Amino acid sequence: MNGLTAQAGAAAPTVRLRIRSGREPNGGMAKNATLLRSAVVTLDSGRGTGSGFFIGREGYLLTNQHVVRDAKFLKVKLATGRELVGEVLQTNTRRDVALVKTESAGAEPLAIRATEPNIGEDVYAIGSPYGERFSGTLTRGVLSGHRTLDTLRFLQSDVAVLPGNSGGPLLDADGRVVGIAVRALDAGRANLNLFIPIQEALDVLAVDIIP
Repeated sequence: MNGLTAQAGAAAPTVRLRIRSGREPNGGMAKNATLLRSAVVTLDSGRGTGSGFFIGREGYLLTNQHVVRDAKFLKVKLATGRELVGEVLQTNTRRDVALVKTESAGAEPLAIRATEPNIGEDVYAIGSPYGERFSGTLTRGVLSGHRTLDTLRFLQSDVAVLPGNSGGPLLDADGRVVGIAVRALDAGRANLNLFIPIQEALDVLAVDIIP
């Protein structure tokens, strides 16, 4: 799913949620691609599919609001092929992010980077372009820029993403999440793709990551 426009924002939650996330993997992307891919799931709202990723061992997932749409529950398909039911806990339509809770799946959650990447850094996208048939697809690019569109901030990268990548993580070379895939301009053919900065996503969902 791609090609969004900004929508009206949801009210901020009144209580902040503290989530214990994963640790930065030793050896980064080069040695941990399989482990990191296992934290990324395919989501099916019944009206389309997208991607999501675990940020906590208790089954907390992040994705886009346009992936979950107006669903309260959705299917969560793990990298192993196992299917779970996810409950949508919180969304913010303007920032296009959603927090989903499912049962603990045993997958190691992804680590979160506290600072934004610099232009020129290597970045990696993981997701399910065109659905679960291509789940776990890993692509590599560079951080191309920091953009502000309609007052919203984005990370720009030439890393390849396609419909279905929406909601998947953008990782740095150390395997830490820096962004969430949200928009592939011209279905990715222009290599001009946008990602939501991860700290902004967590903030609007009132999520605090703790070690």
